[in-house]
Amino acid sequence: MEWIINPRYCDKRPVPGYRFLNRASAIRSLTYHQSLSEYRVTPLVRLQELAHHLQLGTIDVKDESGRFGLMAFKVLGASYAVHLFLNQNQGTGAITSLKGNPLSRNRTTTFTFATATDGNHGRALAWAARKYGHKAVIYMPYGSIQARITAIRDEGAKVKVTKLNYDDTALMIEADAEKKGWVLIQDSAKPGYMKIPRAIMQGYLTMAEEIRTELICQARAVPTHVFLQAGVGSFPSALAGYWLWELKELHPKIIIVESDQAGCFYHSCKQGKKVDVTGEFTTIMAGLACGRPSSIAWEILNQTAYAFITCPDEITLRGMQILSTPIKGDAEIKSGESGAVCAGTLEAIMRDSELETLRQELGLNEGSRVLLFNTEGITNPVTGKE
Repeated sequence: MEWIINPRYCDKRPVPGYRFLNRASAIRSLTYHQSLSEYRVTPLVRLQELAHHLQLGTIDVKDESGRFGLMAFKVLGASYAVHLFLNQNQGTGAITSLKGNPLSRNRTTTFTFATATDGNHGRALAWAARKYGHKAVIYMPYGSIQARITAIRDEGAKVKVTKLNYDDTALMIEADAEKKGWVLIQDSAKPGYMKIPRAIMQGYLTMAEEIRTELICQARAVPTHVFLQAGVGSFPSALAGYWLWELKELHPKIIIVESDQAGCFYHSCKQGKKVDVTGEFTTIMAGLACGRPSSIAWEILNQTAYAFITCPDEITLRGMQILSTPIKGDAEIKSGESGAVCAGTLEAIMRDSELETLRQELGLNEGSRVLLFNTEGITNPVTGKE
């Protein structure tokens, strides 16, 4: 593991452009998701025995493995972005692409939504497109797991597996979408492509609002520490922005966790600017195998994240074991590789003597209230052994 405390962290300094992540946005997102017949609140699971074992106050896990039957949180962002796009564009005349070219002037257009994915986001977009009677084309990087490919095709999407890594696959489908008139639904923002990623981030706020409601109903205190996985960064930056906006001085310490093969936020923090990480990513954490940070995500996390940590695969494998074979008295949580890395990271910090300095820097102790996210269920039957 490698780690860095963010020298630019300041929870009282306003972050430009993050106000679209306020509670009003969260309520709109939640209200939309509640309108879907498949909606159920995902559980906030308290692992009190694990907390005692690690000498922490509490550990709560927001378990997204059952979200809409798709085994991951990604559907919150994809469905909300599609919903907003259709509401804003159907029946309004010309619709333009990323570079301003017209996609269609037909008021009864059947759209083709497109994205690159390592699995969960593509399945989510395919599900949302089919739900609204539209088409989906999904590009996947080399090495994609067959079970994930099949799951996306089962939602009615066309799937193309490239010979490229995730980041280059994303560039490929962006170019193809421009040429073929597809609607690109990517969660990584960059100049000229902000509206859709912002909508996806707002969709993720449903989780934050659900957590807020449960904490109030159960009279629980807000967390002191939140560990969040980062791929391109839309998920952690959305929640970090929300908490900074809503909790202000009670804003928890945000700890960002990445694969050590694709730690673009870790390296960006070290260099003090947004940087890309390139290479062949062979990590089993497919959802985190992203080397190019979203520009919005970096803008937010550059100031709101307290620390950045990169982890090898063995850490997330340990996290899967911790969640699936709990200490007696705790509930079992079925987690995929990307979903368990924060649980494994937390245990390593609390038990590894070589990480004592990090533990002290983070202020993790018996009074700490830790929040983790299980972002996916077992989407790789081989690793998950199911």
